Amino acid sequence: MSMLGKTTITISVEVKEFLDSMRGNKSWEDFLLELARKAKLADKLLALRELERILTIDDAEKLMKIIDQVKLK
Repeated sequence: MSMLGKTTITISVEVKEFLDSMRGNKSWEDFLLELARKAKLADKLLALRELERILTIDDAEKLMKIIDQVKLK
C-alpha cells in the first residue's frame, strides 16, 4: 500500500490509551491495518457461521451443482 500523505484522526484520550496498550511495538499504521483486517475476517467468519446455521446439506448440494454448471459455461 502506497502512503502518499499523512493525516490525523481525532479520538478521545481514553480510546488512544486503550489502543496504545494493545499495539505493543507496532507502528500506528501497521497496528490499525491489522486491526481492520482482523475485523473484516471476523465479519466473514460470522457470516459463514450464519450460513452454516441456515443451510441444509441439501441446500449445499444444490448450490454446488449450480456452481459446477456455471463453471462449465
